[in-house]
Amino acid sequence: MALRREPHVLVVGGSDSSGGAGIARDIETISAIGVRTCLAVTALTVQTHDAVIEIYYSPPSLVANQMCAALQANDVA
Repeated sequence: MALRREPHVLVVGGSDSSGGAGIARDIETISAIGVRTCLAVTALTVQTHDAVIEIYYSPPSLVANQMCAALQANDVA
């Protein structure tokens, strides 16, 4: 399904499994002001609101490729 070519914000960041921070919170905040998002995920975490238990970093080439694909697919402004 093709999306309209409206402006997007490119979110580059890590996940937070507790939902208190990271890309999930960024998407929620940006969406609340009516703007679309696209992503590049830098890390996956296992965490609670009180502690980070594990971090798995994305290889730099994967982050770069995600960013390139997001920029190709969307009007990032």
